[in-house]
Amino acid sequence: MSSSKSKPLLLSDTLRDLALLRASSVDLSSILSQEPSSGASTTESSELLMSTERSYEFVNETRGALRVYNSGELQKKHAEIQKVQGELDEVLKGLS
Repeated sequence: MSSSKSKPLLLSDTLRDLALLRASSVDLSSILSQEPSSGASTTESSELLMSTERSYEFVNETRGALRVYNSGELQKKHAEIQKVQGELDEVLKGLS
């Protein structure tokens, strides 16, 4: 994640994520205390960083899509499209 584009996480999203971690019984202290193996290659590290970056991008895009979906804008646009399609069908019937 580039620091120039970073935005603070929403509190509700953070709390939800923490609740999910707690409910999954993951022991974070054991994960955080593990030292990376000394034999880990830089290729594996860079692949891990790239994978993590893509994961963050995916989560952000998904959250954005869900916000748009839940806002009701898509349903309004769908209704408008249906109305225009109906009008175009009437015009086509009138021309034939």
